[in-house]
Amino acid sequence: MIVSNPLAPDKVFALADRLRAVIEDFADRSNRLSSDHASRASRERQRCQAAIEEQERNAVAALAEAEAAFAREQAAAEARFNARKARIGRQDNQLQTTRF
Repeated sequence: MIVSNPLAPDKVFALADRLRAVIEDFADRSNRLSSDHASRASRERQRCQAAIEEQERNAVAALAEAEAAFAREQAAAEARFNARKARIGRQDNQLQTTRF
């Protein structure tokens, strides 16, 4: 491109001022967007951390409940076993006393 008609100095300064204003506006918008993104990311991290903590609490509660249920069932099974063992022992004693 050949420039045959150079711009007047006042037009050059006006264009330079306009360019500076556009660059400053772009920088301001960029800073606002960066700040907005940082605050959204921070809120999202907090929500994620809260969800993780809630899941951990629920898992601990579920584990405690499962362990308690297991202990109850184990005690019940042991009680049934001991009762059956005693019943078999009594029946065996009755059979032995009636044979003689």
